[in-house]
This record gives sequence, C-alpha cells and structure tokens, in this order.
Amino acid sequence: MQKFSPITLGSLCILSAVFGVWAASRAAGSEEIAACVSPSGLMRYLASGECRRGETELNWNIQGARGEKGEKGDTGDTGEPGPKGDTGERGDTGETGAQGEPGPQGERGEPGAPAQHGAGNIAFIFEDYLLKTDGTVWVAGANPGNNPPYTLIDCISYSGVTNVPVPISKIISWQYRSLLDEEGNYWITGNTCPHTWQKLGLLP
Repeated sequence: MQKFSPITLGSLCILSAVFGVWAASRAAGSEEIAACVSPSGLMRYLASGECRRGETELNWNIQGARGEKGEKGDTGDTGEPGPKGDTGERGDTGETGAQGEPGPQGERGEPGAPAQHGAGNIAFIFEDYLLKTDGTVWVAGANPGNNPPYTLIDCISYSGVTNVPVPISKIISWQYRSLLDEEGNYWITGNTCPHTWQKLGLLP
C-alpha cells in the first residue's frame, strides 16, 4: 500500500479545503479564487488581503475562458415542402350589361301563293278550265280525238280567257271569267279574244 508524506497529505487537505471554499465563493458570485503556498508546500485559502512573507500566491478563475468559435457547419438539407394552403375565396361576378334596344321591324314579305289544287303547277281549277301558276289558262277535253288532252287557250287554238289582271299570288278565287283578289276587288271578263278584264271594285 502506497504511503504519502505528511507534507503531501497536508497539501491534499489544503486543496480540499480550497475547493470547498471555491464552491462557496462561486456561490457568492466571486470571479477568482486565491491561495497562499508556504515554502514547505502547505497551502491555505486567501479570503482577503495578501499572502505572508515567504508564501507564494496562487489564483484560479472560477470560470474558464471562452473557447474560440468553431468553423461554420455545412448547410443543412432542404426541408420537406409545407402543406398546401387553403383555396382563396372566389371573386365577385361582374355586373351584367344592359339589354340592347330592339331592332326595327323588318319589311312585310310578299304573300305566298294560294293553296293549289292537283299538280304543283296548278293554281286554280274551275269546271274544265285550269289556271296554272305561270298565268296560262288551259282547257281539258277540247279536242277529244287528239293528244294531248289539254289545250292552251291562246285565241288561235281555242277561243276563250287567256290571261288574268293581277298576279296569281294575289288571287283568292278564280272562276274562269271572274275572280276575287286579296284586296276584295271583284273582276269580270268576256269570252272573246282578245279580251280585257273589268274591275267592279270591292264586294258589297
């Protein structure tokens, strides 16, 4: 078992006492610890004043000096994207424009052709007479022994009414020698070629 000299043991005791005082001083807010060491190696705590003649004063800082600032570390990895933000509110709808003025009324169209009888090109039929949409007048069976069975009335092949005084589209009723137009005028004509129509005026 190792043995220690009285001086060494005394120094250890003094060091223990010094560190105990250091703890108390640190608690009291002192920044430095002072001790006096004799030529024989004995150490005592210096609370105030100066060491005795022949003693050596030793001082310790309660807190060590701050170390130098280390090198800047590497840039950290990029963080994960944050959560998606909430959808913004919808903006107000713009005002509806004013309604435009109505356009002018269009002109009245021409009256349509009257109801037709028989084939599409026949405007009126009266007894054996036909008034076609082109204004020509035909008679059926004028020459039974010859073909075709219909004859155009033209004052040469067959004497009779060959025309009308108003457009076909304006005729309401046609009875060969008389007709009624859309304005209510009554017309008559004779059976001689050439012949003219007489306008009797509005019906009573």
